[in-house]
Amino acid sequence: MAAMVDETDDNTFEICAFGDMLQFYAYHEITDWIWHHIDACARHGLVHSDKDTFMMARPVDSSIPVDDLNALLDLSSTDQKSELTSKHDAWHIVYASGGLTKFFDKAPYPLPKVMWQRDGSGPARIHSFNNIKKRIHGK
Repeated sequence: MAAMVDETDDNTFEICAFGDMLQFYAYHEITDWIWHHIDACARHGLVHSDKDTFMMARPVDSSIPVDDLNALLDLSSTDQKSELTSKHDAWHIVYASGGLTKFFDKAPYPLPKVMWQRDGSGPARIHSFNNIKKRIHGK
């Protein structure tokens, strides 16, 4: 439990962003996917964690249905490796807690688009990487 909480000055505990992610996966009954998503994003994209933020993102081909991306069907089933190609035109934000501001600061490189699902379901929201970055950073 220590990895999921931070002790405050009054000896109470509050959930940190990594704990939020664990609760999200448990609530949606997808805990079997946690380490697969962390692994895929760490190998091919971005995993960032601090007290206030936890995010996972990876480069994808935005023409692939988002449910297939969530199931990692675009990666080789034998070794989970994928080379970055011209077809990788979007950052798929697999999970983000604490806002997207740090994503744009931490992304290793820009891609034309950024995509995500609200609460992990429904249609993918696909936007221009630069337009969203400008809107979030106010520039």
